[in-house]
Amino acid sequence: MHEAKGCQTYLAGDNGWKRETYVTKLFVGSFPFSITDNSLLQLFSERGYKPTSARIITDRETGRSRGFGFVELGSDSDAARAIEEFNGLSVEGRALQVNEARPQEGGGGGGRRPGGGGRGFLADEEAAGDVEATSCAS
Repeated sequence: MHEAKGCQTYLAGDNGWKRETYVTKLFVGSFPFSITDNSLLQLFSERGYKPTSARIITDRETGRSRGFGFVELGSDSDAARAIEEFNGLSVEGRALQVNEARPQEGGGGGGRRPGGGGRGFLADEEAAGDVEATSCAS
């Protein structure tokens, strides 16, 4: 069974140690084009998960959904359980494909920020300081 849990990173700062919690990013694909960011967020919330964000990927030129997106689950949510529960779930007659997002690999179009996907997103993006220790539950 695939275990995916949040990580905690301890940062050295001016006021001593500061604990930051990572979120797990899930890829959600093959959903109907009618799904919006809010409805994807609601889908996970209604089943007891605590998503921190949901984002539908859209075509740059048309603005139409590309049929996939990402959901970030906070450390309080069990990503492995969410993957098991949502993968294959029928939404408006379409079976969802859900798995842990992988880091975006090189190439691709311009204008994107480096990185992305998978485990390792700070819930508090304003965190500053050097990372001293990271602890991930597996």
